[in-house]
Amino acid sequence: MNLVFSYQQQQLPPPFSYAAVMRLEFVAGAESINVEFDLTYLNRESVSESELKAEGFTNDDDLKWEGTISSRWQEDLSEISQSNFSNDPDSETYIHVSLDSKSLGFPADVAKANFLFQELLQAVLEKSNIEAPLNVVCYLDQMEYNLTWSFSDRTIDCNGTVSSDWVHCRKLLEHIYSLDFESFVPKKKKKENSISLESDVWFYLDDTNYAEELNSLIRHVVN
Repeated sequence: MNLVFSYQQQQLPPPFSYAAVMRLEFVAGAESINVEFDLTYLNRESVSESELKAEGFTNDDDLKWEGTISSRWQEDLSEISQSNFSNDPDSETYIHVSLDSKSLGFPADVAKANFLFQELLQAVLEKSNIEAPLNVVCYLDQMEYNLTWSFSDRTIDCNGTVSSDWVHCRKLLEHIYSLDFESFVPKKKKKENSISLESDVWFYLDDTNYAEELNSLIRHVVN
């Protein structure tokens, strides 16, 4: 089976706007899925080099990558290929799917397809060493939990214990990022019920119910 995604967020302005094509090849019995990925940034002619640099970009950010991701992706990818499709693209998110060189169209559930593609994109950025795997540290109930998500393998590592229950991995991630971290005051030291998204920066959780649910979700991974 060969699946192709063509993708573009149509409302993004330069220098953020891009078009991407991802080709996935499934080989029966294989432990991995072959991936070809092309990403091209659009309409940057009017953006100065200083503006690019200020946003963390360069003059050469286009990406072409070939490699593999875990076969754990196959169930979700097969599911989307069997979902409902439309003949018309969404006004904001252009996402087109082809299966074995035949056009399926535009997924009717745009939000679900977009979410899946963003996870695929994160997997590619990991495997191409552009971004490190996502890491979050939580200090709860006098226990520190070092959490690392691998989108390419669809696993989470919690203090050396690895889980491939991606539904739960995603639920834990969504719970963490349901917080508006921009409204928090960053601290240099951890204390009971705190989260760190980067080295030596902690956010204190005043909502004990939120902290208890977070602790429960993490313990599900450990156990």
